[in-house]
Amino acid sequence: MLLVQIMGGLVLGCRCILLDKCYMLENNTFSVGMNSDFNATVGNNGSGVPMGEARSNIDYAIGFSSAALELIEVALTSQKLENCVDYLVYPICFNMRHAVELQLKKVWKDLSILAEYRKVRLTEHKNGKIKASPFLRGKIKPFPDLDEASTHDLRIIWNLVEEYAPLIDTRFVKLIGLLTPFINDIAEMDSTGQTFRYPASNESQVHLDDTPIINIEILKVRFANLVEVLKLLEKVSKEMIYEYSWSEITNSLSHFDIIQATYHAANFLGDETPYYKGAKVSTLKEFNISSNEYSQLIKISAKDKTINHILNIDNQPKHLDLKSLVTFFDILDKVYPMTDYVEKYTRSSYSIFDFRTAFGVEAIKKMHEKRQAIEEISKKLTLHQIAEIYSLYDFHKQPCYIGIFESELKRNIDELEVYQARSHTAEIHDFIKYFLEKTNLINGVLTSMWTLNMKPLVKELIENYNLASVPWYDKLIRGEVRNGLTEYHWFESKIAMLQKLTEKSNQSIELLRLLD
Repeated sequence: MLLVQIMGGLVLGCRCILLDKCYMLENNTFSVGMNSDFNATVGNNGSGVPMGEARSNIDYAIGFSSAALELIEVALTSQKLENCVDYLVYPICFNMRHAVELQLKKVWKDLSILAEYRKVRLTEHKNGKIKASPFLRGKIKPFPDLDEASTHDLRIIWNLVEEYAPLIDTRFVKLIGLLTPFINDIAEMDSTGQTFRYPASNESQVHLDDTPIINIEILKVRFANLVEVLKLLEKVSKEMIYEYSWSEITNSLSHFDIIQATYHAANFLGDETPYYKGAKVSTLKEFNISSNEYSQLIKISAKDKTINHILNIDNQPKHLDLKSLVTFFDILDKVYPMTDYVEKYTRSSYSIFDFRTAFGVEAIKKMHEKRQAIEEISKKLTLHQIAEIYSLYDFHKQPCYIGIFESELKRNIDELEVYQARSHTAEIHDFIKYFLEKTNLINGVLTSMWTLNMKPLVKELIENYNLASVPWYDKLIRGEVRNGLTEYHWFESKIAMLQKLTEKSNQSIELLRLLD
């Protein structure tokens, strides 16, 4: 319909409303309503992506998946004739199939991003295909393009995912193993999205002629199972993109693989031969890597402070040591006494407001103590040590990848060195003040040191300042705080859970089929 620039008028039954300098097309069917709870954001509105970028397929996939599951419930419970299974089977299956297509296309987009980290491996794969079939020379790329607009055949999309995803990351092997039976079933019945959309094909061939009955209860079990697997696929591929941007990898091994290989190498600790020599032959075989890549693996696993505790390695801060940390904690103790810090965890939540601590002499005294502490820190600690304290504090809120910590540390050092070069003491003091006043500073610094495997140093500081009774330290001791292995173990547990779910679902389906 032709849009004409107009304010408040009607053009061919449509209105063009100026909203933040953008025109919004409305009509009597598709429009904004008074009840904002039922105004759905579409297009670029609320998409969470940069202007001009298409909304994620996941938004659509979630909608189609949810619609399929809700329609299944309606079909199973409604007494209305128009909601009987014979009518609703078509929108149910169409929504199921379309949700899968959208989600697989989103996965392919994620793979295209991850493919940038796997250029060597993908090029080797391409060359191997050309060697086997020389006519492919000049016709294929290391990572193929997929025209989303024109490609709707699930077989084509899934074949690409099956071939290329495992080359990019081994975690996809287990996910593909779970997904393949579901995708094959749907593709066999409706590969191109036409079977449940129309009664017959363009050639007047009746759809589903060979499949006269579809059980809705079986669909419910099967699709609910598939939705859970697809949720994990989306979450894992999204996390991979973040992980790859911060983790050191080799040509073949991801951060996940490096953790797995480090566990394998740790089995050889305690032997007379150094672990990295004893583990070499079996690691080369199990992970299918070269000797050169094995050397890279050993270096990465040993220096990554978020995972090298697997190898019984204790780390030290880069610029701080026990002496400088004690100096910092002693200064902190003058302003915020450690005894008060410990006491606040056991103190009653009810307290009387003391005006003397907020106004007047006490408040002025406290401000003076803070200024003195900031001055003392700036004089007794180096800029690099100050930067590392702040980086440790900030890291406890971040995902546990060593690249994030190293990046934060470099950024803080660079910032402080700029202030120093300009002789801006006040800016250095402001930098210190920013983290010094954090109420969870001690928790943050020591938690990061713990996750970076500086445990002996943490325990010494805990003992020096009688902090052993604080609840967050107990969580550290019991391993309840996230660390560099959290995502690794989470993935393994999720895969195991979905394997059990699929096994139970298959058993339920067998019972339903027997009952039929």
